[in-house]
Amino acid sequence: MYFHGKCDGVRKTFDEIQTAYGDPEWLYTQLKQMPVMPDALVCANDFLALNVMTALKQHGLSVPGDVMLTGFDGTPQSSIVEPALTTATIPSSDIGRLAAEALLDRMETPDRPFHRVYVATTVELRGSSEK
Repeated sequence: MYFHGKCDGVRKTFDEIQTAYGDPEWLYTQLKQMPVMPDALVCANDFLALNVMTALKQHGLSVPGDVMLTGFDGTPQSSIVEPALTTATIPSSDIGRLAAEALLDRMETPDRPFHRVYVATTVELRGSSEK
């Protein structure tokens, strides 16, 4: 029961953050609190970047004219917006396969030392970051 209550709190916080990041008005309010609007924003993922783009456009700012913008993860939506979103495409299927292999390896050999795994990303330069 103790852990269940902790997870509920984490889920609530995650849901609140997800809702806020999906709200262009909330995002614009956060941007306006900066002393100066930045020349560029590098967002943690395409979902956030696309909502920031919406917020900027709704308030008369140009992407990339006023603010250049990038995302990360290469969602299909990133290529169909105007301007198309610069993003780093990640190999999701490779990451899933590597994670499954690591889990199975850990189950077979629990004492094996931990190790890092790196995967290559591909940068898709598009209109949202071109001046």
